[in-house]
Amino acid sequence: VTAFIDFPFGESSFKGKVQAIKEGMKIGIDTAQVTIPNMLIENENLKQYKSQVKKVGKLFKDGSGIVLNATDLTDEGIKKALKIAGRTKLTSVTFSFGESTLEQVKEKLDVVNKYRGAKKIYVLANVDKAEAVTELMKLNVDMVLTPYADEIGKELVKRFNAESVKLR
Repeated sequence: VTAFIDFPFGESSFKGKVQAIKEGMKIGIDTAQVTIPNMLIENENLKQYKSQVKKVGKLFKDGSGIVLNATDLTDEGIKKALKIAGRTKLTSVTFSFGESTLEQVKEKLDVVNKYRGAKKIYVLANVDKAEAVTELMKLNVDMVLTPYADEIGKELVKRFNAESVKLR
């Protein structure tokens, strides 16, 4: 079970996020993706970013990650974020794209691929077609997370005249 830990900025401290993860671990969460504010990267608060990323990486032996809002990150911000994350025990970095077009996502992923290192790269985007997921997977994405997974699964079942599909 994976938990995405995201609190509106200012409503909860990082310490509160860590506490939420620890409480979740007691009820069976074995991985977590923690949202880190972009302002820590873009506004040169890198010491705080480094500290938070290291702490997230230590929470689980395998399966910890961070989530960054890719829409608002500059290319330099992506480079800094991945460089620092690469020196931690994190398993993955998830780039969240909100209301971005597929072309905008692909442009950012080109930058991500320049600096990605060994960490798994996940994409959280509003893609709603199997073809869009396929295009993202061709860009070395390890996992695509979408709120349209059910619809995409139904599309694939119909297209291939299958009884069911397993989306991973």
